[in-house]
Amino acid sequence: MISSVQHLMSFVAVAETGTIAEAGAVLNYSPSTIILHVQALERDLDLRLLERSGRTLDLTTAGQRLVVPARLSLLSIEVLQDIARSCRVNPLHRRTAGGQGS
Repeated sequence: MISSVQHLMSFVAVAETGTIAEAGAVLNYSPSTIILHVQALERDLDLRLLERSGRTLDLTTAGQRLVVPARLSLLSIEVLQDIARSCRVNPLHRRTAGGQGS
């Protein structure tokens, strides 16, 4: 199970920017934090996502396969947060878990 949305965000940022430093700049994290996030995600998934060789960084086959679903997951989380925010600001009426209005 993925333990943190920030870990997923860091992986996607590295995939999109191509470097740890640029991913850190985009997310306002230090490069060491980005590395820790990606390593934690790799542990969570029990997969290598990035291949590091000196200064070059490439997605592994697993990383290539997972980057699009990771982006979609982050978009889904963003939509969920937007809907929740909208419900707090403009609650038309409240419903109970059974679907009946109160």
